Amino acid sequence: MLAVRVASRVASRSGARNMSSLRTFARSFEPHPTPMPAAGPLHKGDWGRIVKTRAQQAAIYFPGLAVILGWPLAASYVLNEHVGQF
Repeated sequence: MLAVRVASRVASRSGARNMSSLRTFARSFEPHPTPMPAAGPLHKGDWGRIVKTRAQQAAIYFPGLAVILGWPLAASYVLNEHVGQF
């Protein structure tokens, strides 16, 4: 009797899972509630803002790159083969 009860519980759970997965499968065919417009007006690029932000980024990037890649050269110039004398 206990085995029948356990088997019925397992069957009811798997049936609920199947119905849930079928429901999500069917919902995947429904359209989105807020569809994207088929076509719209084109927007012009804001070139002034783009150039300004790129210039600000370059003002930080290139000096930072020089520091990161140039420190060995600067260290060799400062030490000038006097390692161990300081």
